[in-house]
Amino acid sequence: MDARGRAGGCGTAGPAWDALHRGLAVAVLGAGRAIGREVLSELLRAGHPPGLLSLHGRRPTGFAWRGTPLRVAPLESIPTGIQLAFLCTRHEVAGALFRSLVDREIRVVDLAGVSAGGGDAAVSLDGIGEGEMGLFTQAVAMPAPALQGLLRVLRPIETAARLVTVEVTSLLGAAHGGAGGMRALREQVRGLAEAGIHAADPEGRIGNPVGLTPEEAWGPGEGAEDGLRRFLGRPELPVQVEPLAGDNERVDLHLVRVDLAEELTPEAARALLAGAPGVRVEAEARGPIPVAVRGSRRVHVGRIRTGSRGSRSLCFSAVADPLRLGAQAAVAAAGRLSAVS
Repeated sequence: MDARGRAGGCGTAGPAWDALHRGLAVAVLGAGRAIGREVLSELLRAGHPPGLLSLHGRRPTGFAWRGTPLRVAPLESIPTGIQLAFLCTRHEVAGALFRSLVDREIRVVDLAGVSAGGGDAAVSLDGIGEGEMGLFTQAVAMPAPALQGLLRVLRPIETAARLVTVEVTSLLGAAHGGAGGMRALREQVRGLAEAGIHAADPEGRIGNPVGLTPEEAWGPGEGAEDGLRRFLGRPELPVQVEPLAGDNERVDLHLVRVDLAEELTPEAARALLAGAPGVRVEAEARGPIPVAVRGSRRVHVGRIRTGSRGSRSLCFSAVADPLRLGAQAAVAAAGRLSAVS
């Protein structure tokens, strides 16, 4: 397998991953999982030397990067000298790994949710929560990848007009069920094609056949509602999120309705979001198309319209590739830490 993945027309992880960071000995734990492979690709695209990467997973396997073989070793064999670790394993094994890494004074970027809300780590997402981070922060907790697209859109709306309520229906990609979820979806699509059934027919409706648990969808330890409240800094905010299994391998579609304390017209919202980091506002006639968003580093927003409360409510759709967003945000957070031990 080629670890490069789809570049989606994007460049490197950004200027934060500079020459000093490229000199760190970095471990990716859970390198065989979808999010672990995406973090690995992000680091390699940022120019991190393959020789300074230590990959670990539940099953020994391997990748290739521009002809260079990359071996995935067992999780129990993390070598000495590692300075930074990206924790991408399943939650049930992440707790012991997290504590072991911290005890060894290895800095940790937690994508497994084991430190979420526990006070063990600073929280960060592209400017959200970074007041808790310092150059020598020991551990950084990232929001669940499925939440990151929502947060990038809701944060500027919260700042401009203050959220009163948030209601979301999320059609989640099969990648939240891991590699098995993506394989199962491909098999379902292949089976329909072999049977001559068109996906648009009622009997051919494609859906993720792997049932998503709340932990797989939003990360363990806290649900989507608590995660959004925490990263928005609004513990009292009424939030309702309904996760559904979608028909896409790795792209999430969020249908969002918000009530606001201040007026914000659709025109003003489009201008606001067009200037927000990591957000792209699509043409209203079309809106964001999930298949076109795969591999994108941005959240694509469209169909912005007035809600039932007039100019103090909005409805819109937001589409994001959570694997790409999650990996990009994790490497960006690590790049804000000092590269000097």
